[in-house]
Amino acid sequence: MISRLKPWQLGAVLAAICGIVIGILEWRSTAVTRSPSYLLGTLPLNGAVSGYLDVAKLRSSGVLEELVGKEANEDADYRAFAEQIGFNYRTDLNGIAASYSNGGLYATMRGRFNWPKLNAYAVAQKGECTNGLCSMPASRPHQSISFTMLSADILAWAVTDQPLGVERIGFGKGTGQSDAVGPSAVLWISAPGSSFRDPSSVPTGTRAFLEPLSAAQSASFSLEPAKSGKFEVHMQAPCASADVAAQLAKVLNQTTDVLRSVIVHEKLAPDKGSLSGVLVSGRFETRAASVDGLWPIDSAVIQSLISGDVR
Repeated sequence: MISRLKPWQLGAVLAAICGIVIGILEWRSTAVTRSPSYLLGTLPLNGAVSGYLDVAKLRSSGVLEELVGKEANEDADYRAFAEQIGFNYRTDLNGIAASYSNGGLYATMRGRFNWPKLNAYAVAQKGECTNGLCSMPASRPHQSISFTMLSADILAWAVTDQPLGVERIGFGKGTGQSDAVGPSAVLWISAPGSSFRDPSSVPTGTRAFLEPLSAAQSASFSLEPAKSGKFEVHMQAPCASADVAAQLAKVLNQTTDVLRSVIVHEKLAPDKGSLSGVLVSGRFETRAASVDGLWPIDSAVIQSLISGDVR
């Protein structure tokens, strides 16, 4: 016969159950706030160019130092600035989500931040901090930098024409929450189709591939590790209909074929370390009313894109 629990034993069991439930809720809350979707969901996203960078993954894989170089080679002014605010992106930044909307730049960063030093820096730059909100003049005329802590490890930052533009950032304040960032993505960028109508600011070789994307509703690109130990760029471009998607995929495949034939005609070997070598390896296919694209990419190309020295 099973003996009945004594009152003190019953109390201990209930306390243990409560502790487990609280632990699960705290774990779920932490998992949510650490996700790209959470950080992106705090930002103004409607019609915005937005992106997410997983710095922690780059750092743990050793790729971060490969891309940005040795710390000893950093600009002296930047190092002085980093020391003043008590922040080193190499060790303290884990992830950053950002959006550019109506001339304003908004960002949510996850990492380790020294609020007293950030506060003091804003005041030293002829700014002010009140009730956990800081604002200071930006280097561009009629622009202000404002920032605040959303939680112990999440900093919100804005550069806008409003003194407290950062107030547009926060859980429940964002204009949408994106769940499009895959679990393995290191970098993710999304833009509305209209932003590709005049891609004059991108490297010349990519314009023939980007301009057709103006026919899509939007296009997102994610940089993900490949099985080969290198990387792949994945594209998703949802369209208004399956017919539009089919036409877009046809144009992108034709553009790839033309570039490949030019390289063959000039008797050049596609260089995997160059942008042209990446572009000719692209593959596109339709999935319902969406176009999926894939480009294998070498880390040398990523580094050249970051440095602006694109081949």
